[in-house]
Amino acid sequence: GRHVPVSLVVSAMRDAHGRITGYLGIAEDITERKAAERELRESEQRFRTMLETSPIAARIARLGGREVIFSNRRYAELINTAADEVTGLDPSAYYARPADYEDIVLRLGRGEQIFDKLIELAIPGVGTKWTLASYLLIQYQVETAVLGWFYDITEHKRAEAALAEQAQQTQ
Repeated sequence: GRHVPVSLVVSAMRDAHGRITGYLGIAEDITERKAAERELRESEQRFRTMLETSPIAARIARLGGREVIFSNRRYAELINTAADEVTGLDPSAYYARPADYEDIVLRLGRGEQIFDKLIELAIPGVGTKWTLASYLLIQYQVETAVLGWFYDITEHKRAEAALAEQAQQTQ
């Protein structure tokens, strides 16, 4: 025979003296729920694989964006932290102006999507890094989380500043 996953609830039936006279069982076929859960796990796994292999720094943070629960290697490099030490960090700690992050979280909470926002990061032991950052509220591991991905434009900004300085000197 065919096996069907069920959710089973059993209660004892008692007479006036408290003696068990029988049992009442309610079985619910949960085949569809199990299939949906498996599909969600597989889709989440594909999503993680996509982020892990991305050339762009990416991280997912829960608790209103306060705690990193997933990051790729590029994100660890961006914030100059060992890959196995990123989980649990508060992303706002790396913003040159933490109020920028507060504003992002607020805007996401209002249903906005944020793409290519110029963000200045303050990285301990490294200094300033510039990124074009995008943010999205997503459902991840059955909770609402903030997906952030960051395109590092630090070298571009440095070259721009050097050109501006050269132009200043030749005037």
